[in-house]
Amino acid sequence: MTSRYFAVNGYWKDDKSSIDGYIVSTSEEPKDGCDLMDEIFFYFTSAEELDEMIARGEETGEDFVITHYEEITELYDLTR
Repeated sequence: MTSRYFAVNGYWKDDKSSIDGYIVSTSEEPKDGCDLMDEIFFYFTSAEELDEMIARGEETGEDFVITHYEEITELYDLTR
C-alpha cells in the first residue's frame, strides 16, 4: 500500500487549543524514501477514517478532534 499524507486541522479536547497543519499518514512506511517518521502526528488507515473522525466530532476515543483535512500530494508540500 502506498503511503498517503494529509494535513489536518482541529483542536485538543481538553483545552480547545488548535491543531493546525499536523501531518497524518495512512501508513508507517515512508513514501518514496521520504523519512517523516518524527513528523507524523497520527496514523490512519484511510481518508474514509478521517471523514468518520470529523463526523463523530468529540465522540471519539482520541484526545483531539479533527475538523478539516487535505491531502498532501507533492513531497515538497511536506517540507514547508
